Amino acid sequence: MENNNGVRKFREGLDYLYGFGNPNGINHKAAFRCFQESQAMRYAPSAVFCAKMVKDGIGICQSTYQAKQFAQEALKLNIEEKANSGDSYSQVGLGFLYEWGFGVEKDHSISKLWFEEAAKQNNPVAQNTLGYLLCEDDRPEKNYVLGVEWFFKAAEQKYATAECNIGVMYERGYGVKQDYYEAIKWYKKAIEQKDPDAYCNLGIMYEHGFGVDLNPQEAAKWYLKAAEIDYARGICNLGYIHESGSGVPKNVNEAIKWYQRAADQNYARAQCNLGYLYSNGLGVPKDRSEGRKWYLKASEQNYARAEYCLGLMYENGNGVDQDYFEARDWYLKAAEQNHKNAQINIAILYWNGSGVEQSYVLAQKWMLKAANQNDPTAQFNMGLLYLHGLGVERSVEEAKNWFSKAGESGHQDAFLKIAKLEQESTTNQTEKAVKVLKWLQKASEKYNHPQAQYELGYIHQFGVGVKPNEDEAKKWYFACLQGQTFE
Repeated sequence: MENNNGVRKFREGLDYLYGFGNPNGINHKAAFRCFQESQAMRYAPSAVFCAKMVKDGIGICQSTYQAKQFAQEALKLNIEEKANSGDSYSQVGLGFLYEWGFGVEKDHSISKLWFEEAAKQNNPVAQNTLGYLLCEDDRPEKNYVLGVEWFFKAAEQKYATAECNIGVMYERGYGVKQDYYEAIKWYKKAIEQKDPDAYCNLGIMYEHGFGVDLNPQEAAKWYLKAAEIDYARGICNLGYIHESGSGVPKNVNEAIKWYQRAADQNYARAQCNLGYLYSNGLGVPKDRSEGRKWYLKASEQNYARAEYCLGLMYENGNGVDQDYFEARDWYLKAAEQNHKNAQINIAILYWNGSGVEQSYVLAQKWMLKAANQNDPTAQFNMGLLYLHGLGVERSVEEAKNWFSKAGESGHQDAFLKIAKLEQESTTNQTEKAVKVLKWLQKASEKYNHPQAQYELGYIHQFGVGVKPNEDEAKKWYFACLQGQTFE
């Protein structure tokens, strides 16, 4: 039977995990020890928080299997009975089990109800979790404004994770007006409690110059603070700055050491980065088999970029036998997590019928998903689908609309494509000249496009729809010669 010592030890674990004004600051390893001791005293929520830490690799090596074992222990300790009796942390714990589908059937609606019950008792973990869930992209009830409100409620109780989350909302402008200075203020509040994510987030602000002067050295300092408390994300970030030479001398061998340290904690991004370095022979002898091994480790955690990279390996036969079906399956895993490049690649497989039954409808479905994320290649390809009526009803106007979006998003040939379509489809010569000039000038102004500049020169030299103008023609020809070659 649980005792008050179990509850006290659990509360101590919470202070180490989330801060709550703990003068010693956040200490993940100490938090895990406290939860284990509390679990031994039969306080059920402790088993769930052990599961959470193991599931997310917080202060301990990530292991979904071990997390599920802890979840089963919570159920054996009658967490549901305790939740029904009104214990707010049992309610939070049960909410997590339904959210993850560990030991119970996954059910987001039941999960949400338990978090709401705990939040009524002013439980800060429940409040922060409700805020987090409201900010997830795949939630039908997604609402950044309400999410921020929950984060503020939790932050009032000195919950460091909530303070850091408020910083993220200000940094990205989610539910509040974007304000880098306010973001930094909240990250520093969380840093007062040694929140490792706040260390990393403040490092990112300095690395990219968000609200502060660009200072890669300062970024490295904050990543190192996270690494010093063995936080995998900070360790991985240190690996990246050594790989890229941002704030420190470029040293891929040093990057590999940091990535390996994070990968040993089963941190998926570090595992994927190791896969990339081995697959491409960067800092190590090229070994695609070793690269594939690391990609597979990361993919076990559903890491989309690793799944995409495995798709590339199978599509191109790099280190494995070429297998379009296997490539499609890996791309699909990543695409379902909204990975743009995977969505484009699976669309192209269906477009070309490469190892799969050709389907322009499925090609259009996946290309549209990437295009809606403002990917210029996907938007340009959507234009081609509409132009040729592949998987959609043919529409030149819709094609031009997509080419225009692609051009604004960064596709250098998109405006030139519209100019050619206007040349072919507009019958009124005066109107045609105005439209063609508009798009050629846009291609030149935005991308310094040599083909567009050459055609502008030609138009003005020979008076195609405009009065001949030798000086204007020379201007565009000279601009073209200063650019790149073209056919």
